[in-house]
Amino acid sequence: MSHVAAHGSELSRLVPALASRIPDLPASKATDTDTERFLLFAAVVGLLGAASQHQPVVVVFDDLQWADKGSLLLLAHLASADPAMRVLVLGTYRDSELANASALVEALAALRRHEGVSRIDCRPGRHRVVALMEAGAGHRLDAAGSGLPMRSRARPTATRSS
Repeated sequence: MSHVAAHGSELSRLVPALASRIPDLPASKATDTDTERFLLFAAVVGLLGAASQHQPVVVVFDDLQWADKGSLLLLAHLASADPAMRVLVLGTYRDSELANASALVEALAALRRHEGVSRIDCRPGRHRVVALMEAGAGHRLDAAGSGLPMRSRARPTATRSS
């Protein structure tokens, strides 16, 4: 909570409700767009790092083929963050829509250069997705776990796990 209080002005760009929940947020220290982005990304990494001290954290970026440049830059920033964090970042995208997602194609190429980044091809088929989830969990999923809604043509890309 102290991290949110200290960096709430940056984090409120992603979660506007913070402004109403934390009175007297300090003003952002940003003086330009690049500084604003750097402070936001540092605040997100700091929040995830603090949260992962207590338990592992999973962050999901879904439908990356429609992501804006800022979201893709945040994904890349998380991929290069401190490997000691207990954070798993998953990004899903539909390869059938990559022709219209040049920013994502560039981001994927950059992500592949990071150590700890893996690409997992998850072709359509619920049984394959459940098997992937069970392998990651280290045990069979119960009915609630295997009943999670899944899109059939998403392709997860895992980044930075500890």
